[in-house]
Amino acid sequence: HVSSADYVKGLVQKNTARLQNFKELSRDEITLGEGEEDSLLIAFEGKEEEGASAKVFFQTAFVDEKDAFVVTAAVLKKESERYEAVLRDSLASFSL
Repeated sequence: HVSSADYVKGLVQKNTARLQNFKELSRDEITLGEGEEDSLLIAFEGKEEEGASAKVFFQTAFVDEKDAFVVTAAVLKKESERYEAVLRDSLASFSL
């Protein structure tokens, strides 16, 4: 089966195509939940459509034998520094 980290790498490609002005900000190795699965936490910015406000997204995924669970948080770019730590902690604590 595809690893959670590899699944996240695939999501990056989809986000690159989906968002305008896509820019990857960081890529960190994390362990989801209570040591359940190694994954990646990606931070990136972009706009969902022309004229929209830029957002910063934080995204990770957990893959088991048959399903993939994608966890995403987004915040307006101008507010991202204020919320980054709590959003990263929230995503990294994801477990099933």
